[in-house]
Amino acid sequence: VAYKPANTPGAGLVDSVHLKLLAQPLSELSRIQPQVLANQWIDLFGLARSGAALAQALRPLDLADHIRQTQDEQDEQDEREMDFLPECGLMLYFEHASKLRKQMPNVQRSALVLGGVKFHRARDLGARQYSGELPFGLSFEDSPQTLLKKLAVTPDKHDDSATTGRALWHLQQCSLQVLYSNIDNHLFRIMLMAPGYWHEFRQEDA
Repeated sequence: VAYKPANTPGAGLVDSVHLKLLAQPLSELSRIQPQVLANQWIDLFGLARSGAALAQALRPLDLADHIRQTQDEQDEQDEREMDFLPECGLMLYFEHASKLRKQMPNVQRSALVLGGVKFHRARDLGARQYSGELPFGLSFEDSPQTLLKKLAVTPDKHDDSATTGRALWHLQQCSLQVLYSNIDNHLFRIMLMAPGYWHEFRQEDA
């Protein structure tokens, strides 16, 4: 329910009422998802995009197939993202090792390494909802207020609009960004990032 703002005719009266049915999750029949605990993602940051260690950790996802699909692409951005939204609601993000603030022995500074992972709620950008453990004990059913209580640290950035909100934390081991709905009162996109991955141009709300 939205109310007419102050200093306008009819201030405080109901302006509009929003009613909708929640989207049904996609069928589980086609799910392909790695078994990675929330705290294990931090350990995967810095692993080479084309390396055996990352491919093994994220099985049964086929990273090699995604790499083959982008080998002939001219757009370098295609090399920096792997889309597993239909399979399990995951997006993987890669960055040159030199940009991350993490010790990575035996990894060339020019190599593309895992720098971030994003978890999606059901139907967000057409995703099958990620069903694994989320960072910091979060749940997609958490309200924005519950999100702030669970982190128990003031966000470094916090923006709200009438429909959505975003909170960003830069912590010692990682950065965390969460997008949430102020209409549906739940979380819909959670991104975990290696130290050094975040830049201001990465608003991640598109």
